[in-house]
Amino acid sequence: MAFEKIEVRLPTELLNFARMQIDGQNFNCIDGVIAEALSRFSSSIEAEKAQNEWLKEEIQKGIDSADRGECVDGPKFIERLIARVPD
Repeated sequence: MAFEKIEVRLPTELLNFARMQIDGQNFNCIDGVIAEALSRFSSSIEAEKAQNEWLKEEIQKGIDSADRGECVDGPKFIERLIARVPD
């Protein structure tokens, strides 16, 4: 893995948090804290993309089902459901 030196400016609150991670011996240096944070952020974005793709597929399944006439009339469904509830 290649490394490149960069300058990073952080809000004091985040810098203090990073320093606490080093002081707590979770990391050896600030580079490790930032690398881990970016790695987790990257994973989070990928998970969100996968979730969005799944949601789009599920919506498309519903659209396809409706196009085939397999949908349920909402008000009639609720009416039948209420009729099944005992008094």
